[in-house]
Amino acid sequence: MAITRQKIVAALNVRLKRAETMATLEEYIDGALKAISGMARWSDMRTSSDVAIVAGTSYILAPSGMRELDAIVPTVDGRLDKPLTPQTLEWIRQHQVRVSARGIPRDFCRRGNLIDLYPVCDRNVTLTVHYWQWHPLGDQILFSDPFQEAIYSLVQANYLEGKGLLADPKYAQCLQKFQQEISGPAASMVELPEPTTQINNA
Repeated sequence: MAITRQKIVAALNVRLKRAETMATLEEYIDGALKAISGMARWSDMRTSSDVAIVAGTSYILAPSGMRELDAIVPTVDGRLDKPLTPQTLEWIRQHQVRVSARGIPRDFCRRGNLIDLYPVCDRNVTLTVHYWQWHPLGDQILFSDPFQEAIYSLVQANYLEGKGLLADPKYAQCLQKFQQEISGPAASMVELPEPTTQINNA
């Protein structure tokens, strides 16, 4: 069964023996989801976004919410092409200055929220950006069932911390439970990039 915010609130109120509302717990839920999404390359957090570029394009904006870039695959004339090769920013800049080449982008470098391309594009191309995202805000929870107990535990720990109850034994217990769950059932959800597309993100 899918994890929902309503289930998290219900579980937390049972564990705390309280009757907190969604409005009160929302920030603790959001904080837990973001923290977990940033801990590993979870398969639940891997997604993709298509970016259409035209002749003269030398860079694109990174997709909103992108945490770590995996691969960029161009589609040219309706056919998938080989993935772009990750390069350093120095390499990209040197080639942009020394060689005024135009063509289908073959190399890239992430620079903050920008992704530089080389060579400069000379035609219409669709780039599919594969990446791991931060868990987005909103009602839907993207994590699957193996994460349920880890989420419950971290939300409870966040709540106790937010209320200044760090000395409460339940706080340490929640953190310990979280570590057990995130390194246990949820650990099977870690996904590695392809060997040819490993990226050193800036």
